[in-house]
Amino acid sequence: MIFDQLFQHLDECSKKKEYAKLENTIKSIQAKLDEYWKILKDNAIICAILDPRLKCEFITDKKERASAIRLLKKLFETYSNHIENAPPQSDNLESNSNSIRPLNMFQRFLQKVRSSVNSHF
Repeated sequence: MIFDQLFQHLDECSKKKEYAKLENTIKSIQAKLDEYWKILKDNAIICAILDPRLKCEFITDKKERASAIRLLKKLFETYSNHIENAPPQSDNLESNSNSIRPLNMFQRFLQKVRSSVNSHF
């Protein structure tokens, strides 16, 4: 979202006569931001989707929203396949502890999500 605001601000500045002398600088900044955005876009979208304050509300274009959801599902599948193929771990960190290991918690979470998704589709 910050990148969008930067792009918008630079676009507005490029249209103002008072910034005419900075036209080359503005274009250079826009080119660098485009370059950086290509690197960060997927991670930024995933973070925004997972943020309970935003979800997918900031993605107004239906094609972009569908693409973002596909990206998140692909990432989820990658992690779930990796986790499912990992060797089982003991639930106890120590012999006298009742702590649950994060890997086991994530495996249980995956099972719940999969059963929930299968029941909805």
